Amino acid sequence: MSWLDPSSEHTGFQNFIDGVTKSAYTIAISISSVMFGKYLGSQATPYVHAIRPPLVSRYVLSILSILCFFATIPIYVLLPPRYRHEATAALLFAFPGTLCRYFLSIKLNPTKPSFPLGTFVANSAGTALLGAFHVLQGTHVNPRTCGLLQGLEDGLCGCLTTCQYICSGVAYPPPSPCCDICFRKLVRLGKGYC
Repeated sequence: MSWLDPSSEHTGFQNFIDGVTKSAYTIAISISSVMFGKYLGSQATPYVHAIRPPLVSRYVLSILSILCFFATIPIYVLLPPRYRHEATAALLFAFPGTLCRYFLSIKLNPTKPSFPLGTFVANSAGTALLGAFHVLQGTHVNPRTCGLLQGLEDGLCGCLTTCQYICSGVAYPPPSPCCDICFRKLVRLGKGYC
């Protein structure tokens, strides 16, 4: 969002170049991180055997995560207003964003195996919401509303629009002759930045 920063003393073109550079750098670092994770996993595979966790632990972790989410509500209410939005507003909205991304990927990704439709919808919706919340913050709103909007940007939109997830789709594309050349060029571009 560098090109939308009204406080900068750059020209519009300089802000545009700054935004494109930050975006390219973020994608390159994300692709490199996925590649590094793949390398570490391939090195650790002979020493660590995959253990399928029991079904009970899945339910226990799910219940524990829901309880942690509900614990943020009283913490948000009880904290003093002067720093409440900085401490817990993002936590308040992170769980719904993550859950929304999860359900979108489960429901929409299987519909078209050659394109991660759920990821695309989650990133597009998160980006649209991020822009809307940013515009709303620019209007005359009270500090409490501004803090909640910032929490929605950081928590909900931050969990909907994860660059790492889309970069793993770029680094490990689904088998499709149409997209294969484009994905390979993007991976080479990402490797060239690092």
